[in-house]
Amino acid sequence: MGKQLSLIEVAERRVSKLKNGGLNRVFEVPFGSTMADEFKNAAFVAIHTRAFKPYVNYKGVRPKKQNEDFPGLFMLHRWNHKYGLVGGGVDPGETLEQAARREVQEEIGYIIPQVSALTPICSHVFRYRDNQTPHWMATHLFGLEVSEQDIKELFQNASSAKDYWSENNGHSVLRFEDLGSHQGIALTLREAAMETTVREELLELCRTTGLYSTQFLEANGIHRAPLISYKP
Repeated sequence: MGKQLSLIEVAERRVSKLKNGGLNRVFEVPFGSTMADEFKNAAFVAIHTRAFKPYVNYKGVRPKKQNEDFPGLFMLHRWNHKYGLVGGGVDPGETLEQAARREVQEEIGYIIPQVSALTPICSHVFRYRDNQTPHWMATHLFGLEVSEQDIKELFQNASSAKDYWSENNGHSVLRFEDLGSHQGIALTLREAAMETTVREELLELCRTTGLYSTQFLEANGIHRAPLISYKP
């Protein structure tokens, strides 16, 4: 039996014939597939609620809509003006979950209770260029469902966190509300600038948790990334 290839070697084979060396081309891998270099892994948390009521006591809508629920997802606005999820690089010796919990506390000041289980959602890899040298990054997403009150408190308090202003330019709650093709979530999905793997992660979040219709996301240009078969 031959030597088992590393994840990077498998990925390199996959992109070897792609245009531009497959730069920024996203691939899905089995959850938890990590790069040999620990600094090339990042862990993120999709903090979401199923019962977000944005129109309570808002006179600009009919009374029935004032009590309507929508799924909501906490998003950061990175300094590169792209939507991102809460999280960041995995430090040496950390598990993916430990890194995710630490990053959430550092970036938005929220301490995830130990009794709160993080749901593994997906892992992706992509190739990027740094100082003309191509590198690989693996991103790993967990899901965390919270109450509407929790997400509102996060929104109010996030900017006081230790690393908030050094890594972000703001934050928002992405509301999954269908307002037609030219506004609301449909327009955001199609045209908003997002970090490299975020669109694919949104689809897998909805597929895993049932947070929102995957058919709606796919109809607005969000598609599952090609799968790289790899056994960690």
